[in-house]
Amino acid sequence: MRTVTLQVRDDRLEQFLKIIEALKDDMVDAYALLPEEEAEYLFSAKFQQDRKLLHSRLEDIRTGRATLLTEDVYQEKMKEFTTELKQRYADS
Repeated sequence: MRTVTLQVRDDRLEQFLKIIEALKDDMVDAYALLPEEEAEYLFSAKFQQDRKLLHSRLEDIRTGRATLLTEDVYQEKMKEFTTELKQRYADS
């Protein structure tokens, strides 16, 4: 399967979508309309950096180098952290 990105003029979008809908069952598994700024981000160096970082973090979780906390554990740790900060800087 391949992903194809197209830029379609606004005044032709409705016609284009009708064509895609006619093909959808046989040829197209899915499609999405993105605002121009989102589409630009997907092809930017920033997106590539963010994607690399996300994959790295997911690999850290899979290999056990990082731990993904449950919501309850996270909330408890944050409560402890803020309490410790308040105690440490109470006199400041």
